[in-house]
Amino acid sequence: MLGKFQKKGSFISTAIGSAGHGIWYAVIRLINSGRIDPTKMITKCYGLDEALTAIDEARKRKCGKIVVKPNKFT
Repeated sequence: MLGKFQKKGSFISTAIGSAGHGIWYAVIRLINSGRIDPTKMITKCYGLDEALTAIDEARKRKCGKIVVKPNKFT
């Protein structure tokens, strides 16, 4: 299979959603200190009974972060 990519001059690019080694430790410290409020990143929140709607919304890729809670009001 790799030969086909080489013949056509194609390439595959991937990413792992991390900004670098050790970044999560720094992010957690910033959240714990109150300098970052992660709740501001949530663009939509759904109750568990609305999970299918939340999945459809996520497929549209127009929201930053969607959260599904067992009880929407907790």
